[in-house]
Amino acid sequence: MNCKIINNFEGEINNVKVTNENIYYSSTWILEQIENKFGEIYTNEFIRDLVSTIDRMNMKYEEFSFSELESSFRDCIEQADKFNHIQFSYYGNSWKIEDFNEKIKDNIYDKNNKFFESYNRYSKNEFGVEYTKEELKDNVLGIAFTDGLGDNEDYSIQVEYDLKNEREIITVWNDKVKEVKTNKISIEDYANELSEREFDDFINQENTGIYYDDLDEKIDHLKFEKLNKNKSKWNTKNNEELVR
Repeated sequence: MNCKIINNFEGEINNVKVTNENIYYSSTWILEQIENKFGEIYTNEFIRDLVSTIDRMNMKYEEFSFSELESSFRDCIEQADKFNHIQFSYYGNSWKIEDFNEKIKDNIYDKNNKFFESYNRYSKNEFGVEYTKEELKDNVLGIAFTDGLGDNEDYSIQVEYDLKNEREIITVWNDKVKEVKTNKISIEDYANELSEREFDDFINQENTGIYYDDLDEKIDHLKFEKLNKNKSKWNTKNNEELVR
Protein backbone atom coordinates (compact mmCIF):
# COMPACT_ATOMS: atom_id res chain seq x y z
CA MET A 1 0.00 0.00 0.00
CA ASN A 2 1.54 3.32 -1.13
CA CYS A 3 0.09 6.34 0.66
CA LYS A 4 0.88 10.04 0.35
CA ILE A 5 -0.75 13.37 1.14
CA ILE A 6 -0.53 15.70 -1.87
CA ASN A 7 -1.87 18.90 -0.26
CA ASN A 8 -4.52 20.07 2.24
CA PHE A 9 -6.36 18.06 1.44
CA GLU A 10 -5.76 15.62 -1.38
CA GLY A 11 -4.39 12.22 -0.60
CA GLU A 12 -3.73 9.04 -2.53
CA ILE A 13 -3.99 5.38 -1.61
CA ASN A 14 -2.48 3.20 -4.33
CA ASN A 15 -3.22 5.98 -6.86
CA VAL A 16 -6.81 6.31 -5.64
CA LYS A 17 -7.44 9.99 -4.83
CA VAL A 18 -9.12 10.91 -1.53
CA THR A 19 -10.21 14.51 -0.90
CA ASN A 20 -11.50 14.15 2.67
CA GLU A 21 -8.89 13.92 5.41
CA ASN A 22 -11.01 11.87 7.84
CA ILE A 23 -11.99 9.42 5.12
CA TYR A 24 -8.33 9.14 4.05
CA TYR A 25 -7.12 8.20 7.54
CA SER A 26 -10.03 5.86 8.25
CA SER A 27 -9.55 4.12 4.89
CA THR A 28 -5.82 3.61 5.37
CA TRP A 29 -6.42 2.31 8.90
CA ILE A 30 -9.05 -0.18 7.70
CA LEU A 31 -6.79 -1.32 4.85
CA GLU A 32 -3.98 -1.88 7.34
CA GLN A 33 -6.26 -4.17 9.39
CA ILE A 34 -7.02 -6.16 6.24
CA GLU A 35 -3.33 -6.36 5.34
CA ASN A 36 -2.42 -7.53 8.84
CA LYS A 37 -4.81 -10.47 8.52
CA PHE A 38 -4.97 -11.32 4.82
CA GLY A 39 -2.09 -9.44 3.18
CA GLU A 40 -2.46 -6.77 0.49
CA ILE A 41 -5.05 -8.85 -1.29
CA TYR A 42 -7.42 -6.10 -2.37
CA THR A 43 -7.66 -4.33 -5.74
CA ASN A 44 -7.69 -0.58 -6.37
CA GLU A 45 -11.39 -0.97 -7.11
CA PHE A 46 -11.84 -2.12 -3.51
CA ILE A 47 -10.07 1.00 -2.27
CA ARG A 48 -12.26 3.26 -4.44
CA ASP A 49 -15.44 1.57 -3.24
CA LEU A 50 -14.31 1.65 0.39
CA VAL A 51 -13.67 5.39 0.13
CA SER A 52 -16.98 6.07 -1.61
CA THR A 53 -18.87 3.88 0.89
CA ILE A 54 -17.45 5.77 3.85
CA ASP A 55 -18.18 9.06 2.11
CA ARG A 56 -21.78 8.01 1.52
CA MET A 57 -22.19 6.86 5.13
CA ASN A 58 -20.72 10.14 6.39
CA MET A 59 -23.32 12.08 4.41
CA LYS A 60 -26.34 9.85 5.05
CA TYR A 61 -26.02 9.02 8.75
CA GLU A 62 -27.25 11.91 10.92
CA GLU A 63 -24.64 11.23 13.58
CA PHE A 64 -21.56 9.66 12.11
CA SER A 65 -18.41 8.73 14.02
CA PHE A 66 -15.20 7.83 12.20
CA SER A 67 -13.79 6.20 15.35
CA GLU A 68 -16.90 4.01 15.65
CA LEU A 69 -16.63 3.18 11.94
CA GLU A 70 -13.04 2.02 12.41
CA SER A 71 -13.95 -0.01 15.48
CA SER A 72 -16.94 -1.66 13.78
CA PHE A 73 -15.05 -2.43 10.56
CA ARG A 74 -12.09 -3.82 12.53
CA ASP A 75 -14.41 -6.23 14.35
CA CYS A 76 -15.89 -7.35 11.03
CA ILE A 77 -12.41 -8.01 9.65
CA GLU A 78 -11.39 -9.98 12.75
CA GLN A 79 -14.53 -12.14 12.53
CA ALA A 80 -13.88 -13.15 8.92
CA ASP A 81 -11.77 -16.22 8.13
CA LYS A 82 -11.29 -15.16 4.49
CA PHE A 83 -11.12 -11.80 2.74
CA ASN A 84 -14.31 -12.44 0.78
CA HIS A 85 -16.11 -13.40 4.01
CA ILE A 86 -15.83 -9.86 5.40
CA GLN A 87 -19.26 -8.28 5.84
CA PHE A 88 -19.01 -4.72 7.12
CA SER A 89 -21.54 -3.16 9.47
CA TYR A 90 -21.82 0.05 11.47
CA TYR A 91 -23.50 -0.14 14.87
CA GLY A 92 -24.65 -3.59 13.75
CA ASN A 93 -26.34 -2.11 10.66
CA SER A 94 -25.32 -2.55 7.01
CA TRP A 95 -27.35 0.40 5.68
CA LYS A 96 -25.48 2.05 2.77
CA ILE A 97 -22.94 -0.81 2.87
CA GLU A 98 -25.06 -3.51 1.19
CA ASP A 99 -23.66 -3.15 -2.35
CA PHE A 100 -20.09 -3.02 -1.06
CA ASN A 101 -20.62 -6.16 1.03
CA GLU A 102 -22.20 -7.97 -1.91
CA LYS A 103 -19.16 -7.29 -4.10
CA ILE A 104 -16.85 -8.53 -1.35
CA LYS A 105 -18.93 -11.71 -1.07
CA ASP A 106 -18.74 -12.24 -4.84
CA ASN A 107 -14.93 -12.09 -4.60
CA ILE A 108 -14.71 -9.20 -7.05
CA TYR A 109 -12.06 -7.35 -5.01
CA ASP A 110 -9.52 -10.18 -4.53
CA LYS A 111 -6.67 -9.29 -6.89
CA ASN A 112 -5.34 -12.87 -6.90
CA ASN A 113 -8.75 -14.21 -7.87
CA LYS A 114 -9.06 -11.55 -10.56
CA PHE A 115 -5.69 -12.59 -12.00
CA PHE A 116 -6.59 -16.28 -11.81
CA GLU A 117 -9.78 -15.71 -13.80
CA SER A 118 -8.05 -13.50 -16.39
CA TYR A 119 -5.13 -15.89 -16.85
CA ASN A 120 -7.37 -18.95 -17.20
CA ARG A 121 -9.56 -17.13 -19.72
CA TYR A 122 -6.48 -16.12 -21.73
CA SER A 123 -4.89 -19.58 -21.45
CA LYS A 124 -8.08 -21.32 -22.53
CA ASN A 125 -8.52 -19.00 -25.54
CA GLU A 126 -4.90 -19.18 -26.69
CA PHE A 127 -3.78 -22.70 -25.65
CA GLY A 128 -6.95 -24.60 -24.72
CA VAL A 129 -5.62 -25.16 -21.18
CA GLU A 130 -7.02 -24.23 -17.75
CA TYR A 131 -5.34 -24.41 -14.33
CA THR A 132 -6.30 -24.66 -10.67
CA LYS A 133 -5.37 -21.88 -8.24
CA GLU A 134 -2.83 -24.16 -6.58
CA GLU A 135 -1.10 -24.77 -9.91
CA LEU A 136 -0.77 -21.03 -10.49
CA LYS A 137 0.22 -20.03 -6.95
CA ASP A 138 3.64 -18.31 -6.70
CA ASN A 139 4.70 -19.56 -10.14
CA VAL A 140 6.34 -17.96 -13.15
CA LEU A 141 3.59 -18.34 -15.72
CA GLY A 142 3.98 -18.65 -19.46
CA ILE A 143 2.20 -15.92 -21.43
CA ALA A 144 3.56 -16.33 -24.95
CA PHE A 145 6.33 -18.27 -26.69
CA THR A 146 7.54 -18.45 -30.29
CA ASP A 147 10.34 -20.62 -31.60
CA GLY A 148 11.57 -18.37 -34.37
CA LEU A 149 8.05 -17.58 -35.51
CA GLY A 150 7.69 -13.92 -34.54
CA ASP A 151 8.09 -10.79 -36.66
CA ASN A 152 11.62 -11.99 -37.34
CA GLU A 153 12.16 -15.73 -37.78
CA ASP A 154 15.78 -15.42 -36.64
CA TYR A 155 14.71 -14.92 -32.99
CA SER A 156 12.73 -16.86 -30.41
CA ILE A 157 10.57 -14.95 -27.92
CA GLN A 158 9.33 -15.91 -24.48
CA VAL A 159 7.03 -13.78 -22.32
CA GLU A 160 6.38 -14.82 -18.70
CA TYR A 161 4.76 -13.32 -15.62
CA ASP A 162 6.35 -13.76 -12.20
CA LEU A 163 3.42 -13.84 -9.75
CA LYS A 164 5.53 -13.71 -6.59
CA ASN A 165 7.56 -10.65 -7.64
CA GLU A 166 4.83 -9.08 -9.80
CA ARG A 167 6.91 -8.58 -12.93
CA GLU A 168 6.83 -9.47 -16.61
CA ILE A 169 9.91 -11.26 -17.95
CA ILE A 170 10.65 -11.01 -21.67
CA THR A 171 13.42 -13.06 -23.29
CA VAL A 172 14.46 -12.79 -26.94
CA TRP A 173 17.29 -14.95 -28.24
CA ASN A 174 18.93 -17.00 -30.96
CA ASP A 175 22.12 -19.07 -31.08
CA LYS A 176 24.29 -15.92 -31.04
CA VAL A 177 22.68 -13.46 -28.64
CA LYS A 178 20.21 -13.30 -25.77
CA GLU A 179 18.35 -10.29 -24.35
CA VAL A 180 16.28 -10.36 -21.13
CA LYS A 181 14.03 -7.52 -19.99
CA THR A 182 11.84 -7.27 -16.87
CA ASN A 183 8.88 -4.92 -16.40
CA LYS A 184 7.46 -4.28 -12.93
CA ILE A 185 3.67 -4.53 -13.21
CA SER A 186 1.13 -5.31 -10.50
CA ILE A 187 -1.02 -8.45 -10.49
CA GLU A 188 -4.12 -6.31 -10.89
CA ASP A 189 -2.74 -4.40 -13.90
CA TYR A 190 -1.48 -7.59 -15.55
CA ALA A 191 -4.88 -9.20 -15.08
CA ASN A 192 -6.28 -6.29 -17.09
CA GLU A 193 -3.59 -6.82 -19.76
CA LEU A 194 -4.57 -10.49 -20.06
CA SER A 195 -8.23 -9.54 -20.42
CA GLU A 196 -7.62 -6.92 -23.10
CA ARG A 197 -4.83 -8.42 -25.21
CA GLU A 198 -4.15 -11.47 -27.38
CA PHE A 199 -1.09 -13.67 -27.93
CA ASP A 200 0.38 -11.58 -30.76
CA ASP A 201 0.10 -8.39 -28.69
CA PHE A 202 2.54 -9.78 -26.12
CA ILE A 203 5.26 -10.81 -28.58
CA ASN A 204 5.40 -7.78 -30.87
CA GLN A 205 8.43 -5.53 -30.60
CA GLU A 206 6.43 -2.58 -29.27
CA ASN A 207 5.39 -4.63 -26.25
CA THR A 208 8.68 -6.40 -25.61
CA GLY A 209 10.76 -3.26 -26.06
CA ILE A 210 13.46 -5.50 -27.56
CA TYR A 211 14.06 -4.66 -31.20
CA TYR A 212 15.53 -7.06 -33.75
CA ASP A 213 17.60 -4.34 -35.42
CA ASP A 214 19.32 -3.69 -32.09
CA LEU A 215 20.01 -7.41 -31.65
CA ASP A 216 21.36 -7.61 -35.21
CA GLU A 217 23.73 -4.74 -34.39
CA LYS A 218 24.82 -6.52 -31.23
CA ILE A 219 25.58 -9.67 -33.23
CA ASP A 220 27.58 -7.62 -35.76
CA HIS A 221 29.49 -6.05 -32.88
CA LEU A 222 30.25 -9.47 -31.39
CA LYS A 223 31.45 -10.68 -34.80
CA PHE A 224 33.66 -7.59 -35.11
CA GLU A 225 35.12 -8.13 -31.63
CA LYS A 226 35.81 -11.79 -32.43
CA LEU A 227 37.47 -10.82 -35.72
CA ASN A 228 39.70 -8.26 -33.97
CA LYS A 229 40.56 -10.79 -31.28
CA ASN A 230 41.56 -13.34 -33.89
CA LYS A 231 43.62 -10.70 -35.75
CA SER A 232 45.36 -9.80 -32.51
CA LYS A 233 46.22 -13.45 -31.85
CA TRP A 234 47.48 -13.85 -35.41
CA ASN A 235 49.66 -10.70 -35.15
CA THR A 236 51.07 -11.83 -31.81
CA LYS A 237 51.92 -15.25 -33.21
CA ASN A 238 53.64 -13.76 -36.29
CA ASN A 239 55.63 -11.30 -34.15
CA GLU A 240 56.83 -14.14 -31.94
CA GLU A 241 57.94 -16.11 -34.99
CA LEU A 242 59.82 -13.06 -36.38
CA VAL A 243 61.63 -12.64 -33.06
CA ARG A 244 62.73 -16.27 -33.15
